[in-house]
Amino acid sequence: MNLKQWCELDERIYIGEMDEQYKQYAGFDYSKKLIEQLAEIKLYNSKIFIDFFSDPRALLLGAIEDIAYSKNKKLELELHNTRNTKIVSSKHKFKDSFVNWSTWRQFNSLEKNQIHRKEYVGFEIPGEYWLLHHILPEAIMYVPSYLLAAIRAAELDIYMQNRFGDKWWTERESGKNLSEIMKPGAKIDLSIFSKLDSTPFMKEIMENGSEIT
Repeated sequence: MNLKQWCELDERIYIGEMDEQYKQYAGFDYSKKLIEQLAEIKLYNSKIFIDFFSDPRALLLGAIEDIAYSKNKKLELELHNTRNTKIVSSKHKFKDSFVNWSTWRQFNSLEKNQIHRKEYVGFEIPGEYWLLHHILPEAIMYVPSYLLAAIRAAELDIYMQNRFGDKWWTERESGKNLSEIMKPGAKIDLSIFSKLDSTPFMKEIMENGSEIT
């Protein structure tokens, strides 16, 4: 198996996982057995990468992460079921059952009364948004706020490189500088490093893609 073949298999596994996980977190019927089987396949495929490849480094780190992720899949499923029994609305219903951890997204997407949506989630936002929000945790493109955060993160990396070099994280002063920037928390002055220029982020995506192909 060469790198291209490995990537093609990994992509098929990923698509299968995301399809089933979407149904799981959106409150639709899903197969617990299939999710567990896909996790096992993901585990073995990740081990293959570690045994036979070392580059690109991003894939190596991803394979290590996927091994841990796959080994904890059964525990994650148990947690999901526990949430469905513990996190239940005492007032709002969806399809004759009280809204729970899995069905709240469908409830919010179909509920026409904005007051009911706001009452349940705590703030007002269009119902269609909830069919995607927090369903595909590994896909950066699924919600605009995360995409904006990724762009700002890439800009911050460039800012730190310009001040402290390519391996800025090895410089003690860079830690102090980063702490000063982040200290205000939610009131952080983003203009210090960000102009919402997507170029660095897109360049990173293109470079990672060219390494694989």
